[in-house]
Amino acid sequence: MQQLASAPGSHQAIVDPAGLAYIQSSPGGAGGASGQLYQWLGITNDPSFPEPVKAGITGSLKAKFHSYGDTKHVIHAVGPNSQSSKCSWEDGLAELAQAYSVLLAVDGGLAADWLAAAVSEAQERGAFDERLVQALPTLLLLARLATTSAASAPHVQVVALAADAAPAGCKCVGSFACGPSVACPDDGLSVLGLVLDYLALCQYGDRFMVDLRSPQQRLESGVSAVERSAGLVGSLGQRARMLSYHLGMHAWVRTLRVPGRGAPIFILHDEYLSWASMLRTLVDSMTRNGGPRLIMAEIGIPSQDWASPALLREFTSMQYMGVMLEEDDRVPGQDPTQRYALYAQMRAQLPGLGSTSVLHFASSQSAADAMKGRFLDIAVVDASGSREKVLQDLQIWESRVKPGGILAGRGFEPGSMEGVRSVCEHRFGNDFHLGMGGGFWWLVEPEEE
Repeated sequence: MQQLASAPGSHQAIVDPAGLAYIQSSPGGAGGASGQLYQWLGITNDPSFPEPVKAGITGSLKAKFHSYGDTKHVIHAVGPNSQSSKCSWEDGLAELAQAYSVLLAVDGGLAADWLAAAVSEAQERGAFDERLVQALPTLLLLARLATTSAASAPHVQVVALAADAAPAGCKCVGSFACGPSVACPDDGLSVLGLVLDYLALCQYGDRFMVDLRSPQQRLESGVSAVERSAGLVGSLGQRARMLSYHLGMHAWVRTLRVPGRGAPIFILHDEYLSWASMLRTLVDSMTRNGGPRLIMAEIGIPSQDWASPALLREFTSMQYMGVMLEEDDRVPGQDPTQRYALYAQMRAQLPGLGSTSVLHFASSQSAADAMKGRFLDIAVVDASGSREKVLQDLQIWESRVKPGGILAGRGFEPGSMEGVRSVCEHRFGNDFHLGMGGGFWWLVEPEEE
């Protein structure tokens, strides 16, 4: 026997056009391509094939992948027997298409993967002539089509179309064991390529499959693609949330009216994903534009989702004063003892206590009385209380903010309509800014002379 090419590498598989009788008995009597293959595998004198092969191939149109050692990989496949029975041309094509499908779909499409890898390496080595190189993309596409569905319908039509167009002497389409020993006119492959080239959908599917396989073959690229995809999904989710919020807010704020005066002027923001996001953006902007020694007061410390401790850890030079209210109409039935115990818990969360931050247990009015003049850069109030208390806090604490400073708050939501009406009434005639999470703010104007 003359060897015309190098043996398959350890990452390649070779197809065995096996006979069912030999698979079920022993490899010793096989001839032709199978006999030469069994000699190369070193199993010619074995009493039988490995049990997994025998168990996987129990009849025609069956295939089984098996590794002989670590470097020799074979796909044993039994095709249709056209000599033992007669059938119509259409039935024969359907049976042949099923055989290709079984071969290429073995072990979850493993054969198609081996084929793609082998072709890629052979192209790099220049092992194919130009005519075959041009036809390889369509041949690989046919292989992929054969593994897409167990029903076989799409690739049955492709094989039938190619066979009808092929010249009578071409055996490539009709022979399951087609190889170098089978004669084929020069235009046989070009006919198959011509048929598939006009199937634009198939060509698009081929490019799509290549795009999908590329990141899978390179783990780093695959992980990177997953990360980018996850980032994209996260961004789309945020945008969807913001769109939903804006649609709801637009519909809601149009219903807000100050009796006898009309509607306030709202500016909706999509860059704030939450109340904490809004507050951080405001602090960051004022720190960069107004100097590092920012002074902020927060009136009505929330028992949950308190954003200020995280801000103080990030903006370490900011001075902070928080006021835990002695009485809070947002929490009815809570006695002073319970309130003070909660105050002690909140103090433990505050970084820089005693140096850059302080927390008081007092009423809003008494805390404001202890401050004379406008020296705050930011004042934060809670608009989820009663109408009278919210309106009082807005008036008191806006008068403690420097001109050009910010009065901000949370609780501007449909569930806190009394406070919402107070904000609209207080700010009527001037715009103010709204964000997700019920946050609002406006710039404090200088007093009119």
